[in-house]
Amino acid sequence: MDPTVLINRAKKKISRFCMDECHAYCCRKGSMKITDEEFDLVTHSHGALRPEKGADGKFSLFFQGHCPALTDDNMCMVHKDKKRPRICSDFPIFLIDGNVAVSKDCTAVMQGILFPYLKELQMAGYRIAYF
Repeated sequence: MDPTVLINRAKKKISRFCMDECHAYCCRKGSMKITDEEFDLVTHSHGALRPEKGADGKFSLFFQGHCPALTDDNMCMVHKDKKRPRICSDFPIFLIDGNVAVSKDCTAVMQGILFPYLKELQMAGYRIAYF
């Protein structure tokens, strides 16, 4: 089984939940790790940010309030952009070196909405790690 197929099904399952129920909590919590190109896309015309470049060459972006690409009604201005930050497209389930990492800060994860998908991945032999 290709884990990306199941991970993508899980993300599709929670897409309406993210907007309607948790109101993009992950985008409102205050930090994200992004590349130079992603930084330019997300911060376009938003000057009040504190980027810190890490040893891996990626920025850790800290902002007051929500992501600068999030509108007042919790809609993402870069969601449909194919260049949107990878953290945004991968969250809350990440496939890293053949293992599955899941953000325990995600409201859908906290409410068990992704449990059937995570269980299926686990039964297929994938290790599930929560961070």
